[in-house]
Amino acid sequence: MNRKTVPDNFTGRSLADIVGTAVLGPEPCMAAPLDELIFDVTTAALRNAQMALADIDAVYMATSDVFDGRAISTMTLTASTGSFGKHEMRVCDDGLGALALAADGLRSGSADAALVTSWSKLSEANLDVIDPLAVEPAFHRPLGLRSSVVAALQRSSWKGHPTTVVPAVYEVGDAAVSLVLARPDARANRRGRLLGAGWSSGPYLRPEGTPLRPLTEAVARALADASLEPNDVHGLHCGGFFDISDEELAEAAGVSVPVHRSDQGGMELGYATGLLALIDALASPGRRLVVSRAGIGTSRAYAVVVEGAP
Repeated sequence: MNRKTVPDNFTGRSLADIVGTAVLGPEPCMAAPLDELIFDVTTAALRNAQMALADIDAVYMATSDVFDGRAISTMTLTASTGSFGKHEMRVCDDGLGALALAADGLRSGSADAALVTSWSKLSEANLDVIDPLAVEPAFHRPLGLRSSVVAALQRSSWKGHPTTVVPAVYEVGDAAVSLVLARPDARANRRGRLLGAGWSSGPYLRPEGTPLRPLTEAVARALADASLEPNDVHGLHCGGFFDISDEELAEAAGVSVPVHRSDQGGMELGYATGLLALIDALASPGRRLVVSRAGIGTSRAYAVVVEGAP
């Protein structure tokens, strides 16, 4: 179905209002313990939203026992997120996945306000150990392959010519990010609006089709959810696509707008990547498309459309 291009002063429907935000880092190494880092960022987000913990109905986290370096990390970090006695959900995926889940909770009526949090403490982790866990365990992992090697094989198939494999060198970083979402009600302290969300999964680290197909599908679903067309957004904000050029990202997303990267320099920030890109997007005028590669590996992508407060 063709839609008319919306004007720049678009004030259409919102999935959720973003009424509070807080970010700590990113830095190569933050001295605070993980529990304290999470507590500080969630407290700051609530303060920014001018809300108390009692006003929050649900807590959504994007985290992983593997990245956190502890077993059942949700259990040990529940106090830091303030989720005792509340609906709590964790996704072992990028922060945009937790955001999309929270938005669904709000529009379903199960919550009026939700806290979305993600973090990275990779200064205390070993990516050389973590990265091989992304590859297929029966065939690829015993060969000692890393996810960057398998991604290069995908790229060779996609481009139709051999790809030179260069070991990926990332600067790991620490960060924590938290957002407070509320059902749309024109709050005076609104920081922005979530207009649409979409996600998609592709073949798991297998060389068939374009590895950017999940990104293309996620963007299409986010735009449809927002009742927008590609030319209705003013910028593309990316997190985690280290091996993909700006041109390839814009082409896969189907947009002709400036590309902004929240992880300039290739700093690996784990599951916090997508939410950090979203915070960057809210600081820019107009409607912004935010995309991230989900979790470990390259088989999933998330996309959201946001609009910063005027």
